[in-house]
Amino acid sequence: MKKGFRRRSKSPVRRIEDLLALLETPDASLNPALLDAIHDLGGGVGLFGLTALSSSLRRFDIEPGDGASAAALRAVAVCSVRALQEIGEPATVA
Repeated sequence: MKKGFRRRSKSPVRRIEDLLALLETPDASLNPALLDAIHDLGGGVGLFGLTALSSSLRRFDIEPGDGASAAALRAVAVCSVRALQEIGEPATVA
């Protein structure tokens, strides 16, 4: 199961990483590519159980110029990437 999850989770990980890069650009909230990325991700992240990211994407979509919203989205996106990567990694035996 983890092998299949790992394969399927690569796309959202890449897309979230792309979103993080867009959030770092000057005037990110005015960038149409950022809003496109938010809309693109919003529909799929819930399928992976990333409800906090889905909620943060919605909040940012409603108030894109809010710096606190961008910071919260960035923090949740980083945690979401880590979670997907941890779930997809095989367990190590100590």
